[in-house]
Amino acid sequence: MVLRPPTAILTPLLLLIVIPTEKLKPTRMRGIERLKNRLQKRKRGGQSFPQNFNPGSRRKIERLKGGLKKGKRARKGEREQQRGGEEEERTFKGGREDTNISSIQNTTSAGPNRLPLVLHTSLVGISFAPGSLLTKLISDPEGGAPTWQVDGNQVLFLKREPDNPIDSNAILVLNSLYEKCGHVPAHVASVISPLLLGLEMKNETERIRSETEKNVTETETETESETEKKEKRFMPLIKVTVALTNAEDVEVTNSESSFSKRGYRTANKKPKSAESDGENKVEIQDSQVAISLHITEAPLEGKTLPSEMKRGLEALRHMCQTEKPKTRRWKEMQYIRQFSEIARFVTERACHILDETEREILQKFENLHINAQMLYCRLVRRSHSGRWFKLSTLKYKEIRDMDKAVKALRQCGFLRSSEDRNETKAEELFSALLDEESQPFKYLLLPLDSLKKFAKEIGMSALKGRKHKLTRCSVLDHLLNQRQIFGSRLIESLHVWKAFHKCCGEYVQLCGQMLGLSHRLFRLYFLDRYEDEKTTDLMTLQDIHQVKFKKYRLHHVLSVFQSRDEFVAYHQACDIHANLLSYIAPKLELSRDDARFGLGETAKIPKDMVDRKKLDIVLKKAREGMRQPIRGNMENMPSFFKSFTANHIYTRVCHEIVKVLERMNEYEAAVQVLYDLLDTPFCTYMRGRWWNRLVLNLSHHLRDHKTAYMRALKALRRCPVSLETIQLKKKSKERWGHVSIEGNPTNCVVGQKSYFFGWSNDMGSVEALALEHYEDEANGNWRGVHCENGLFHMLFGLLMADELFMEVPHAFQTYFQDAPMDLGYNEFYLKRKDAIDKRIEQIRGADNEKLSSLILTSFATLKGLRIRGVNWDRWTSQTILPMTLCIGGQALALVCECFSKNYRHWSGGLPDLFLWNVERTECKLVEVKGPNDRLSSQQKAWLHRLSEEFTVEVLRVHLTGLGKRYRKGC
Repeated sequence: MVLRPPTAILTPLLLLIVIPTEKLKPTRMRGIERLKNRLQKRKRGGQSFPQNFNPGSRRKIERLKGGLKKGKRARKGEREQQRGGEEEERTFKGGREDTNISSIQNTTSAGPNRLPLVLHTSLVGISFAPGSLLTKLISDPEGGAPTWQVDGNQVLFLKREPDNPIDSNAILVLNSLYEKCGHVPAHVASVISPLLLGLEMKNETERIRSETEKNVTETETETESETEKKEKRFMPLIKVTVALTNAEDVEVTNSESSFSKRGYRTANKKPKSAESDGENKVEIQDSQVAISLHITEAPLEGKTLPSEMKRGLEALRHMCQTEKPKTRRWKEMQYIRQFSEIARFVTERACHILDETEREILQKFENLHINAQMLYCRLVRRSHSGRWFKLSTLKYKEIRDMDKAVKALRQCGFLRSSEDRNETKAEELFSALLDEESQPFKYLLLPLDSLKKFAKEIGMSALKGRKHKLTRCSVLDHLLNQRQIFGSRLIESLHVWKAFHKCCGEYVQLCGQMLGLSHRLFRLYFLDRYEDEKTTDLMTLQDIHQVKFKKYRLHHVLSVFQSRDEFVAYHQACDIHANLLSYIAPKLELSRDDARFGLGETAKIPKDMVDRKKLDIVLKKAREGMRQPIRGNMENMPSFFKSFTANHIYTRVCHEIVKVLERMNEYEAAVQVLYDLLDTPFCTYMRGRWWNRLVLNLSHHLRDHKTAYMRALKALRRCPVSLETIQLKKKSKERWGHVSIEGNPTNCVVGQKSYFFGWSNDMGSVEALALEHYEDEANGNWRGVHCENGLFHMLFGLLMADELFMEVPHAFQTYFQDAPMDLGYNEFYLKRKDAIDKRIEQIRGADNEKLSSLILTSFATLKGLRIRGVNWDRWTSQTILPMTLCIGGQALALVCECFSKNYRHWSGGLPDLFLWNVERTECKLVEVKGPNDRLSSQQKAWLHRLSEEFTVEVLRVHLTGLGKRYRKGC
């Protein structure tokens, strides 16, 4: 991409206009002829100029006419009229000098909204544009070589591109040479382009006025297409001026040198030819060019706008409020800005939870240097923010002086260094970096190359032999157990301290009250979405438009936490629940997913892998936490507010401990904990599961059949009891079909997922084998997909989005919710009963045309938004529309009704395969079971319910040549 200096464009900035030659002096005539000749040369060169291009050139031509000396006010009035009538492809002028625009009141709405508006966006498609931005040569004040820099005061233009084959709303960005140097982003152009086009001028007087304003007297032959294009004339609703906002951040290099652009090498790319010889050819490296659009409203003279134009103006105002600047400094400050937003939100909404000490800490943080604030916000957002960080690996471009930032944080007590023995205990430091048994994540430990150097420095290399393998644990044991001459431990010696910093470098760690306060602020801001430090990345993803949440109004009449003590107890319980497995079972080699979601359902845990002493401590604290009295007004609060109490979290901790005890074969202890769980009023949706586990442990493992029978009867008498809970319930009549096929397995290990060889000898899962069976013409010639719950969750989110995000009190407490907080509780359906019933009836009575309209409209309006169960990456409108037509309105209404009335219960257990045939407009749901697999109670409940409207089957896979080696689950 070639950039030209501004000196190359001083002469051709002229207006495409033909001036009447009457009553002009000969000298004036010669001047005008020279201007016209230059314009004709430009035309022959393949370039054209827009009308009303440069007011400076217009004034120059007026001076050439002579005798046309008008006042400033009159000239201003003429210019305003000339901007009034525009064609569909009119070009809009902009520049940095036009930022002081008079505020014109909005005539389209009754509110006091005023313009101008400023919209921050970027310039895209730079690599594919024939033209480029203009540059200027900047001299080095220290006597160095001059450098090229993008001219921040250059004039840019916007032009609609309705003939664009990809997007009819595309808007070009032009430089002063009227060359294409990029486009406005598509999401911005979709809003601005219809407003630039504006209203069609049907009044003949307006058409005549627009003709006179152009001052065009040159007669040229026009083609029929050009004539038809000029038949319709439009009045724009807005005026846009463009300004370059990050000219100093754009990197420019000489075209002869190699550079990288958008990830691939372009060193051999020849620069585009310049207009004149001797021009300096420079190119832009891969960097984002930020622009700002200054928008004013065109005078409408009392016109009434159609509804789509009003919605467009409202969308434009909303976009101006949400779009952020794209400058480099804005990106560098995003972490500080987000942390400040969290602190401001919590201070305003939950001021009764913060005490005076915490407010003083926040004030001390605000008084820090900007580099120190950046470093703290960076570290606190990293995973395991309380760990030790190696200082030499902390490299952030926005932090100019790392040493000063570290020093400032240490002076405030927000950070401690390993070099200061007064701040850091040696045993704590070495245990965190060398204890492999208590730290399952290897990347948090000391690197092996540094470990070898450190061991050699303290003399451990002489002890290394065949029976002694150098490990982190062996080094830690040596430091803790080795004694010096005077009896002190080796870990306390100054020699070891110096050797560590010589071989490993300096380590730093966030500490003090600020670290705990930061995590409490995050939890108050995100509430139940705050699972770990990665949740805070949602703010960054939202700023760069990678994640979008639906807009809704927060409701804070009732606070989730009534006092500081309630929140502190809840926060402590959440920390215990999040770190439960790593605390009680530190020797388990867990991956990140295992540590987050718990152990497998069939995995056995050896007793020596669990610290039983720590397990008893946590269990005792959780039992006491469940029995703590709750606040008196909880009965008048929404039921989902109970999930934000310490009692609720400790109940979940006990539930996890029961699973650990059962996998350790300690069923008596598990039964005692289950008794406590059944006496608590929290987590009522899990009571059926607890009754089930209690009866199973008593009857099957402890062989106490009498007690198991009595507990089963008691469970049946309890009300309410979920459909999924009691397996002793009398079996109902099956209303689904059965299909059996044979498969050649690759593995037959109990507790592991089975894999089979398909018909083409490709290895796949049992579901893939079933899909091959149904794709055969003899078996129905079905098209199928293994989706389980995904398809119906997607349809529910699309069709019930309006009901999900209805304005209901207390349902929305944060800005990052993909569903209301009462989803899964009885309040969700009861508070929206009329709207949900109306929507379900609309779906039930919809024909194929209406269903297609509903799906396509939902995709158009909700595309990209975070909604519970909606997966935009997997499902598109082209793939999901034929499936929806094969399902039909009756069956789809059944699923939506189940989700609406009890989302927590019905959200799982749907059949594995969805099969459809477009020619027959039929669909089928299939639950696939491998050898020795059985149907769960949840799956049976869905099969019974779905069989009312769907064709449902259960397909079982037998092992080839081994007969029916499976246990019937029906």
